[in-house]
Amino acid sequence: LDQKAVHPISIPQAMSAGCFMIVPDQPNLRALVGPAGVYYRTLEDVKAHILSTQAWDDKEWQRREALSMQQAEASLTDQAYADLVPTWQTLIGQQH
Repeated sequence: LDQKAVHPISIPQAMSAGCFMIVPDQPNLRALVGPAGVYYRTLEDVKAHILSTQAWDDKEWQRREALSMQQAEASLTDQAYADLVPTWQTLIGQQH
């Protein structure tokens, strides 16, 4: 499994759509996803997490969806915008 950190903006974007997150067990991703997802170290962990969702009822899916959306809002305001500002400044020709 690829252990490289993914670009953090894609995770809050997925969470803002209510997606349940299964992400690599890395400190930066734990901070980003928080309680809105689960973490893996091996392919077996991924399989176990996916299989565990089969037992979820509609109420649990709705709870997870709401949790993801709440975490996304917090992540987007705190993390993603701060990461994007230097890129925006570069695009418009400003030094950062």
